Formats: sequence, C-alpha cells, structure tokens
Amino acid sequence: MAGPTIAFLWSHFAMYHMDRLEALAEALDGRASVLGLEVANASETYAWGDSGAGTRFAKVTLFPGAVADRIPQLRRARAIVAAARKRHVTHLFVSGYERPGYLLAALALRLMGKRVYVMLDSKFDDKPRRLSLELVKRAMMLPYHGGFAAGPRAADYLRFLGLRRRPVTTGYDSVGLSRLRTLAPARHRAWESAEFLAVARFVEKKNLSLALAAYARFRAASPDSPRRLHLCGGGALEPQLRAEAAALGIADQVRFTGFASQADVAGFMAEALCLLLPSREEQWGLVVNEALAHALPLLVSENVGARDTLVRNLENGFVLDADAVDGWALAMQLLAGDRDLWQRMHAAAAARAPLADTRAFVDGVTGLIQLPARLRDPQMAKAD
Repeated sequence: MAGPTIAFLWSHFAMYHMDRLEALAEALDGRASVLGLEVANASETYAWGDSGAGTRFAKVTLFPGAVADRIPQLRRARAIVAAARKRHVTHLFVSGYERPGYLLAALALRLMGKRVYVMLDSKFDDKPRRLSLELVKRAMMLPYHGGFAAGPRAADYLRFLGLRRRPVTTGYDSVGLSRLRTLAPARHRAWESAEFLAVARFVEKKNLSLALAAYARFRAASPDSPRRLHLCGGGALEPQLRAEAAALGIADQVRFTGFASQADVAGFMAEALCLLLPSREEQWGLVVNEALAHALPLLVSENVGARDTLVRNLENGFVLDADAVDGWALAMQLLAGDRDLWQRMHAAAAARAPLADTRAFVDGVTGLIQLPARLRDPQMAKAD
C-alpha cells in the first residue's frame, strides 16, 4: 500500500484499542497503513481477553502467549524497533512513555528518522507532584515530535512536561459506540426500578466506599425505594466493601456481580438509572464513554478526566467533589425522584455521546500527522 505506515504501541490490546485503529484505518481509506503493536496478549493489571486480529489494520503481538508486565524492558525495546523496521513504520504512537523499554525504542526510532508521538491520559492533578520526578519526565519527552492527549487537562500536562512548542492534540481515549450498542440491543429501561450502577476495579483510587456511604444516605431518605446499588467489578477490596455495606445496613440492597464481560456491562448500563464514578484519581475513565453509548446520566467526581469533555454539570449529569457524601446522596435522590429531570439528562447524554466515539481519535491522530481524514460527523460539532 502506498503512503505512510502509522503504528500504535500498547502493552496489551483491549477492544477499545481495536475500535480506534479500525476507525482510523477506515477514515484513511487506503492512503496509509495502520499497524497495531501489542507487547503481549495478557496483562496482570487488566482482565482483558485476547482481542483478536484487526479487520482493516494489521496487528502484531510481539510476545505471543506472554504476560506484558513480565517482559524485560530491553527485550521490549529490541522487539519494538525490529517490528517497526520490518513493517517500514513512518509514524509511531507510544503509550507508556515512563517504561524504560519504550523510551529506548522511541529514541532509537527517532534516530532512524521515524516520527514518534507520546499518547497520554495522565493529568497534573492526579496526585501530588515532586519537582525532581517531573524534571525526569521532561527528559523522557525529548524523543517525541508531539503528543496525543486524552483531554484538555492531559494536554496541559504534556505542555508542562516540555511539549509547549510541539503539537498536541486530544481525543486519545475513545470507544466504538456502535460496537457497544450492539452488545445490548433493544433493552428497555424502566425508570421506576432502574438501579444505581458503578463499574470499576475494587481498588482504593476508585473510592467505592463513598458510593456505599452516599447510597446509605439515599436509603435513609428514601426507605421505600426499590432502587439498589449495583457494584460491577472485583479486586482486593471486595471483602472490605462487603463489610462496609453490612455495617451501613445496606447489604441486602447492594449487588456485587464480580468481574463482568463487556456484553454484561453493556446490559447493566442499558438498564441502569445512572453511572457513579467517584474516583479520587482517574486519568480519564473509559467507563464514562461506555455509559454515554447507552445515554446514561453520569455522577462523576471532579478528578475524572473524562468530565472535561463528556460531562456537562446539571445537563447530562452531576460533577461532584470526591469527598462530598451528602452531595452524592442528594444527586442520587434527584435522579431517583424526578422522572422529568432524568429524561432531560438521558436526552443530553445521548446528544453528547458522539464526543466519546472513535471519531475523536481519528481527528487527533490525523491532526498530528497532518493527513486529512474523512469529514467529521456533524453531530460532534453540535454536541460540543
């Protein structure tokens, strides 16, 4: 195929990554080759299965059958460079700039004349920052010709890290809305009994203890409500969360489902009242994109990166402080008790959903490499 070869490096592909590269390959329509470089098809962090092969793009797994987290950094670097040379890559987008192996690969490929870009969803406000570490990160940005950020705060962080005079675009964290919608077709959401839903790993930063405390206050104010709290996910904190639910007297109203497939999650979302994401630290929060695929109103903390682009406070959801238990409980009461309010937020979520789609990814990539794609969907402009 004539034209450049644009490659994307992730440690382990999920269906989200497949969505993005399929959309990009379709948009470029034969004017460029799209290549996905996956270090391994398993991970210790995420319970994603094998994402399979690409339809419109080529996907290469550098270490088939291995666990990405266990591969030595130098081996990763050698494999990345070898694959890029073999496939005649002209542009490489890298996720995980902090890994030494990726830094070595980026440096080597830049010296070979390739154009390399960093992909990032971290924000300055994710956690306390130390000057010494931030200076090291600035040095690690030296190989990159530009940056591809999740949203405005991530873009600002890239500029803080030294990309002030290099191009930075947004749209990195997106999902295939059409694929997600096909996972839960024709579901009917009964507002009268729809549940509160949280989808997250059971780890400290997700702040699910607040969700339990807020739900307990909601139950105290609405003791006859049929609405339960549905916690979808799993992790080391599950025993603690179950104990907290029992101590709050809400164990019978909280449903723990464990890890669920994307199809099951889509079904839960299609029937839920709203999504809760009270994270203390959340670089982006792809679950917000997923929720918009099903026009689900959102309750998110200010820490969630996706709220800058995908959530408009009091329009398609509520943006709340991660410690404001009373505020979360009040927002739950409003959505649970006012059908008209819920319907307005449901409609606003549907209108905003195009901003969560892979078209944003296509725009961000083509903007960086200056290769025009197909015209944007006009619905995106209307939603912005």
